[in-house]
Amino acid sequence: MRVREVVREAAHLYRRNALRFLAIAFLFYAGTAALTALAIFVWGPNGGVLAAPFWLGGIFWIEGAVAKAVEDVRRPDVPRFSLRRTLERGAWSRVNALSAASLLAFLALSATAWLVIPALVLVARWALVAPVIVLENAGTFSSFGRSSELVRGASWRIFWIVLASIAVLVVGWFGLAWSISVQNDWLPGGDTGATIAFAVESVLYFTLLAPFFAILATAVYYARRATFTPRPSARWQLRVGDVLDEAWILYATHPTRLLVVAAAVFVPLGGLELAATAADEDAGVLAPIATLFGVIALPGLYAAGLEGGFEHVGARAWLGGLRRRTAGKRVRMALASLVATLGVCAGFVVVFVGSVVVLTFWSLVSIVVAVEDTRFRRAFSRSRELVSGSGFRVFLVLVLSATIAVLVVVVVSPLLPIVPIPGLAFRFLLAVIAECIAAPFIALAWVVTFRELRRMRDEWLAEHRPPEAVPQT
Repeated sequence: MRVREVVREAAHLYRRNALRFLAIAFLFYAGTAALTALAIFVWGPNGGVLAAPFWLGGIFWIEGAVAKAVEDVRRPDVPRFSLRRTLERGAWSRVNALSAASLLAFLALSATAWLVIPALVLVARWALVAPVIVLENAGTFSSFGRSSELVRGASWRIFWIVLASIAVLVVGWFGLAWSISVQNDWLPGGDTGATIAFAVESVLYFTLLAPFFAILATAVYYARRATFTPRPSARWQLRVGDVLDEAWILYATHPTRLLVVAAAVFVPLGGLELAATAADEDAGVLAPIATLFGVIALPGLYAAGLEGGFEHVGARAWLGGLRRRTAGKRVRMALASLVATLGVCAGFVVVFVGSVVVLTFWSLVSIVVAVEDTRFRRAFSRSRELVSGSGFRVFLVLVLSATIAVLVVVVVSPLLPIVPIPGLAFRFLLAVIAECIAAPFIALAWVVTFRELRRMRDEWLAEHRPPEAVPQT
């Protein structure tokens, strides 16, 4: 990929279709500025904080809409769509994925912002997330992995493109702020007039520059995709983003039945925690252990349920089938989950890394018992056998799924019912509700991981099985 050619192509596309790209950017930034002004008028300075997510999402929304517009321009066989149709196909149809990707990127960059270089590396690795989501119809989580794949091999060149783009935007924005401070003496309305002038000039400034950088990202995407060749070993690697996407789709498609199963696990555990804490306050330290036990046990139930399928099956019939499929296995699943929980706790007491290793390699024990009907001891060796060779990627699934589940709880927490229950019971009620909301996604991610690891292992063994000896006559 030649940087000069990519920049030249982006400039050429911008010049030929300036009105369309400027209109897209102006609609986004003018609308966002109007929402920000309304929020500040209603809630004061806090309104600016509430409007910040719209500015963040706008970056990805504009890139998505511009990417679809660039695709239309590059294909002469496709009719030129109207501006409204372009926005619907580019941004609105994928607004959920683009918004979620912008939120995840913001959280990751915020965590590494104090380390400037790692943050810039992440920005370079994820520079193509929006074009991947729109042009490849990729899921939110898999788009990050796909962007990293495309960037690999040209990381430094894309890094310098990203760095130069950020520098131009930031320097220009500070220049606007300085110009407003200079004009403040003769602008009418005092501080209010200066604020309005700064908002108008910022909208115009970003309207002019944002489309070019969005076109540049799309041009880089096409250049990298034209030369991209997947590594041979990639076929046998667990794709973390695809696992999380599939888990989220399952969770969003069938939340009711999944929450019912989660409640069947965590409500009894919460009752035991409440009774133990009421008898002895020091027993409260058992709460994390009980939660970990539930998180390890729940994937086995979901795996058994997925074996029966979700489609064309009512919730009641599905739950009845789940009970039948786990009959005779539930004791083994509970024992395996309990031993795995105790192993993780023992590893944590000795050294934290030990608990991480144990959890990674024994995370699939309840699923193995539920799906393969293995014996109690065999479940641990089978789980370790499946995870071996993909340990780090399985660990990433565990960490990312737990992080996303916690974010879901944080988003939903303001909606939790406030009921007049005594303090201790109310605390445990909220804990059980939070566990029932968070655990299903974590469990589904583990189930999808198990299915992918088993599929890859079976395919690898089938391809590398030695040929059968031909009997000689």
